[in-house]
Amino acid sequence: MGGSLELDNDSEPGFILATADGGRHWTTQLVGAHDDLNAVSFVDSRHGWAAGNRGVLYRTSDGGDTWRLVHLQPSGQLQSVCFSDRSHGWAVMSHVALLATTDGGSTWAVVKTAKGVAPLPFFFDVACRDDGVRR
Repeated sequence: MGGSLELDNDSEPGFILATADGGRHWTTQLVGAHDDLNAVSFVDSRHGWAAGNRGVLYRTSDGGDTWRLVHLQPSGQLQSVCFSDRSHGWAVMSHVALLATTDGGSTWAVVKTAKGVAPLPFFFDVACRDDGVRR
């Protein structure tokens, strides 16, 4: 499986740099029109998601050759996205909400935090384990 690197750029179309050889060579994958991207998550060499400003979320099932915009509800800036498999994913929205999906990103729900946590949780990032355990 390759890697990816997301880039912020207000004046150019949103794009991702991808590698299939450990970073020796990189290719550009165009994602969307002028969207800043903050995070990318791939579960295998073909299935991935890219998240960014203005609540944009893109999905690919062909290794990034094409990207499809996912209409995200609720909407807000996405700082981070992570999928543990093709169905289960999490995203950090506007630093104050953790979202979860069980259908590959078609629908999302706000994850309620445990009682006793700070009154307004402040999230920066989300990470997935690759051992098949979902938490």
